[in-house]
Amino acid sequence: MTDFRVAKSRLGSESAALHFYWLLWRELAALARQGMPLGRLRPIHANVFNSFMVERGVFAAEEDARLFLESLVDYDLFKKDGDDLLCPRFIALNGDLAVQGNRERAGGRVKAFLAKQNEIKSQEMELALSTPARIWVDEQQQPLASDLQRRVQYLVLTCDSALKIERPAHGWTPEIVQMALPVVRAYSDQQVFIVCRKIALQRDHPRLLGQTTERLLPDFKTIVTDFMN
Repeated sequence: MTDFRVAKSRLGSESAALHFYWLLWRELAALARQGMPLGRLRPIHANVFNSFMVERGVFAAEEDARLFLESLVDYDLFKKDGDDLLCPRFIALNGDLAVQGNRERAGGRVKAFLAKQNEIKSQEMELALSTPARIWVDEQQQPLASDLQRRVQYLVLTCDSALKIERPAHGWTPEIVQMALPVVRAYSDQQVFIVCRKIALQRDHPRLLGQTTERLLPDFKTIVTDFMN
């Protein structure tokens, strides 16, 4: 028996089964446009979908909706992937949504990154007034030249924005300055911008998950090699 015949039998009519499939396809398409992997229902999304089916009168209770959804694994509409449900048929028929979702997500990330870049100039001016002079020293504990200090600030703030980190005032420490100095001596501001823009685009890469600027700076050269080649 096919999954559609099962749906038709359990929901009572062909129109009810078609309604269910329409709701499911619409939900999976919306998730794809939000950047979710194509055809994947995570438990939190399945719960929301079950509630929605109750609201739309497809089922009387969420538990009924949950059991019905999971029963379709036996008829190959879904496959289990850990706690997630995958819909291979949706994936096969809607590959264009993955491309569209990735483009929209990438566009949103670039827009947010560029917006943060526009704020950096004013942040640099604030930092010059709000941070203690003792942190702005080189390896020999000599005060940094003003341009070198500005470039250290630019590097840290740009890495923060690429990783979506908001740095509090106490996050400006002698340690972060010393981590940044080798990087600004090796790379120009333009090179830093290009690398960090790439990081912003690929923030969900396994290599970058949970990453912080403090952990990224000592590894900056390797990051450049891995993400820019």
